[in-house]
Amino acid sequence: MRIRFLKKLSNIIYKYPQYIIIIAFLLVGISAFLTITKLKISADYFDMISNSKKYKRDYVNFTKEFGDTEMIYIVIDVKNHPAEAKRFADTIYKKLIKQKQHIKKIFHKVNYEKFGRNILLFLDIKNLKILRKVLIKNKDGLKMMASLKNLNGLLAEIIKRLKVNLRKNLKGKITKQGLTELKKWMEFFRFVNSEYVDRFVGKSIKQAKLQSKKYQQEYLMLQRIIAAFVKGFRKGNGGKVDFSSLMSAPELKSLKKGVKQEQDGYLFTDNGKLLLMMVLPNKNMNELNIIKKPLKMMRRIVKETLKDFPNIEAGITGRVVLQADEMNTSNSDMAKASLIALVIVTLLFIIFFKNLPRPLLSSLSLIIAIALTFGVTTVTVGHLSILSIVFTIILIGLGIDFGVHILSRYKAELQGTEDVKLAIETTLMSTGKANVTSAISISASFFAMILTGFKGLEELGFIGGIGILITFFCMIIVLPAFLCLYDRR
Repeated sequence: MRIRFLKKLSNIIYKYPQYIIIIAFLLVGISAFLTITKLKISADYFDMISNSKKYKRDYVNFTKEFGDTEMIYIVIDVKNHPAEAKRFADTIYKKLIKQKQHIKKIFHKVNYEKFGRNILLFLDIKNLKILRKVLIKNKDGLKMMASLKNLNGLLAEIIKRLKVNLRKNLKGKITKQGLTELKKWMEFFRFVNSEYVDRFVGKSIKQAKLQSKKYQQEYLMLQRIIAAFVKGFRKGNGGKVDFSSLMSAPELKSLKKGVKQEQDGYLFTDNGKLLLMMVLPNKNMNELNIIKKPLKMMRRIVKETLKDFPNIEAGITGRVVLQADEMNTSNSDMAKASLIALVIVTLLFIIFFKNLPRPLLSSLSLIIAIALTFGVTTVTVGHLSILSIVFTIILIGLGIDFGVHILSRYKAELQGTEDVKLAIETTLMSTGKANVTSAISISASFFAMILTGFKGLEELGFIGGIGILITFFCMIIVLPAFLCLYDRR
């Protein structure tokens, strides 16, 4: 049955070689169009994991609900210049924030004001107790401040209450309670405007710090509470408290381990040697390098900005950056390796057969097979991963064997009979029969990878197996058609 099929095939090839070649190039054109417009390149290692894995499904569901959270990190080497590193980070931020077509989010500094009242959750128990005590002792004054709308009203109200308390204490008997009340309002006035309180009371903040530790803690907490109100007044928020003002340097350590007062919310590492910026880029999933444009733009901006900061070194890293660089390298190296392999194979053909046209026709048939494999891959799989992209070199290395066998036997038959039809028929019925077994065996070994359970290998096995079969058919149909047209002249 195989012999009859191969004999009929040889007759068709001999009668209609030009049509076979036209159909082959037509299919190549369709494959090229589909590959260019539809084939996607996935640089994500996670895409090589089977969807049957629970952790893969959990990750996919997470990204659907919360969106992409994979950041690019700008790492700044402080080199004992923290102030300059912060200026560098601010400069980079101002430049990147304008690149809205490439950048989705930038996080380089903790804005404690945006925590709102929730920032109090970061106070430790000790400071919460101090805050509670201060609020209870000064509830009348704080209620008054919360009811006011601006700083002028606050100053006027405090002066009014000072006058009332002074008259009350001077006219009547001076009591301990009266002095405590007067002292409280003098402290309120001091914190709102220390310049005036020094003139009226003559008691400086330095003197207050000399008091007992317990009083000093309450004093500082009250100072921060009043500062929070004042900050709100200056922003035009009325009596709304800016809760971030209640946090001092010790409390900020609760927000991020290792934060020091001079770090001002910037993302320093625990040892203070590095400063980090986190950037979420816009990703184009239809490109080989999904962050090609954002990454190129960021590297350019960092390089340009470093010229103005000679004491600073900075670079860009992150998983998505490493993936992009790996994919660029893989794609570039794979293209070069495929081209070099094809050239070497063709040169060996030419040297071995001592002929130029026939080896070139064999290589052309191999190129057609690779193009058709790309087309089938686009229609069936739809994408190539960093693992399956190597199939071109596999086809060049394994698929060319079919061409070697066909061309070698054809040359020997042609030299003996000088009859093109008979040479093609004999070649297919002898070498072609052996190549059928070889193609089935090799493709079966590739298809066996589908059983591995690892999606990357499954896809490589499927593409490799299909590619071997396509290469085999190209070598027993398209190559003989080329040879028939060339030698019938």
